[in-house]
Amino acid sequence: MKPKLRTLIIFVVLIVIGSSKVCSQTINDLIGKWSAVAPYAPEGYQKSITRITQDSVFVSFDGVFFIPSNSMEFKNDTLKYEINGVFCTFIFESKTKMKGMSNWASGQTEVTMTKIEGSESDTSNMKRLQEK
Repeated sequence: MKPKLRTLIIFVVLIVIGSSKVCSQTINDLIGKWSAVAPYAPEGYQKSITRITQDSVFVSFDGVFFIPSNSMEFKNDTLKYEINGVFCTFIFESKTKMKGMSNWASGQTEVTMTKIEGSESDTSNMKRLQEK
């Protein structure tokens, strides 16, 4: 009986380890252009375009001027960044969808981001877009 139990335990452990690696997202999945929707945010901030590079996040509410993040961290399928006192945390639901929260001094709101364009790893392009 013990060998069967030991075999079952090993099998279960391997399944758990294998499934966690399949579900994990990488920084390459994150890089690109995302559409963000925050239906309960203040007027003018309910929709935005977010461009994510290897080391920064840029957000635009008008599609032209991109505001750079002050900080960015990506760890364990979770993206965290801060832009002008707004702290954002997102968790991957799939390779093309993230859900999270934006928090600022006077409130917070739920945000859903959907990937609309593939990876863009060239930080200089983001800086050029920001300067326009």
